Amino acid sequence: MEHVSSATTATTTSSTTVAELEAETSKEVMEFIMKLEKKCPPKEEYKSFFEKLKATMVASAKVTQEKKKGFFSTAAGKISDAVSFIGSKFTGKSPEVKKSMETYQQEVAKSLQELEAIHKKIIEANQGKVEGSVAVTAEQKTEIKQTITRWETVTTQFVETAIQTEAASNTTVGVDKVKLP
Repeated sequence: MEHVSSATTATTTSSTTVAELEAETSKEVMEFIMKLEKKCPPKEEYKSFFEKLKATMVASAKVTQEKKKGFFSTAAGKISDAVSFIGSKFTGKSPEVKKSMETYQQEVAKSLQELEAIHKKIIEANQGKVEGSVAVTAEQKTEIKQTITRWETVTTQFVETAIQTEAASNTTVGVDKVKLP
């Protein structure tokens, strides 16, 4: 499964408001989530994982700037729960698989923390401005796009590992799994 970042396809403009950037990135990330979901087996754990990701994206579009402060922490928790749920399906697997799942989970959380830090800088730089007029610098926009790209890459790797691990365990037939007539 090859990862194509949605964040790198966006056009750059000289002056962007937070609202415009959030609308743009939310749309791109939602498209990424939906494309990735189509590559997964139609199993309950994947459905649950993607429902949580989509719900987080929909919620992010509805959060006001003053409430956004705690949103990233809440989103990180929800996404971490979704990742943990998928990862828990592989707890009996090899230590390497378990370690890579934990690493992916940490990287996803790290990306969300980075987005929260960027958001905090933007808000601090624009204190006193009306919500719709809060501007994002070109540097901040690039930072956000790069962080989203890293998040998408890690999420893709996590899902690929889950699918490959599941496929490998389904093809391995032990003596205890053989049914005699």
